[in-house]
Amino acid sequence: MKTVGVLGGMGPHATAAFFQRLLDITPAKRDWDHLRVIIDDNPHIPSRTRHLLYGEMSPFDGMLETCRKLERYPVDLIALPCNSAAIFIGDLQDHISIAILNIVEITARAIATNCPEVRRAAVLGGHVTYKMQSYRPFLQSYGIDVVEHNSQIQQEIERQIEHLKLGRANQTHQNSASNLVNCLKNEFRADGIIFACTEFGCLAELNAEIPVIDSSLELARETLSLAIA
Repeated sequence: MKTVGVLGGMGPHATAAFFQRLLDITPAKRDWDHLRVIIDDNPHIPSRTRHLLYGEMSPFDGMLETCRKLERYPVDLIALPCNSAAIFIGDLQDHISIAILNIVEITARAIATNCPEVRRAAVLGGHVTYKMQSYRPFLQSYGIDVVEHNSQIQQEIERQIEHLKLGRANQTHQNSASNLVNCLKNEFRADGIIFACTEFGCLAELNAEIPVIDSSLELARETLSLAIA
């Protein structure tokens, strides 16, 4: 098995949820059947959103420092469980010899492969993912349109993300996410949903009438696949 590095801390609960996903899907019968995983949970990496909105300190140097530490460990691949931070992967990869997995690319491929009926996907992500339209080129390459939801919906998405960052996801959070899914289905004609923020990985699986793809789970699946190949 390969050793997996995790560039974590964006945010800490999302990192923990990703690791839990990875443990849950690993077909292990004993402790030693699991992957070796090195997690650098660094919540002091500057905010991706505040960098974009207000021109505050870029998270790039902090992310690069963590990647270099993981590279020296050494690890064989790096998982980055943060959709917002994915916009920096191209520049990070120029400085790192180990592959950094792109959660956006992986999730777009997963919905196209596993849910071929989806043609209008709603992307529920944070401000950076929404503003930069990170998923659009990847989804369009599979013939999937991105649902254009309004600013009111985006504010609700970001409100829920901020609540989930505090941890302790409960039934209220489940209900709020379900309401968002139903609204996007009924009012915006979405036929598929992407949880494009790893904070949503803190939720239990939703019962929905349309496919709901969790980016945290899809990154975990790709990580496992590559680590045992």
